[in-house]
Amino acid sequence: MFHQNLKSMNEEQLSNLKDNYAELIVDGLDHKDIYRIVFDYLRTDIDSATESELKEEIVDMYGEDKWDELSKPAP
Repeated sequence: MFHQNLKSMNEEQLSNLKDNYAELIVDGLDHKDIYRIVFDYLRTDIDSATESELKEEIVDMYGEDKWDELSKPAP
């Protein structure tokens, strides 16, 4: 088997390999794939936030008007 000939990498080399592999994957994605990945990442990160935490962050970043717009019940 080919993997028996692999040399062990140090942490820096392994980290560099991981960066290069991630870049290879990203280079193969189209903008819709990238959008979906970013959306999923952000949504997962936001999932644990409380209403008050979301309000504070949205108001700080975008203002009270944006909070009012986003927090309106769906029609």
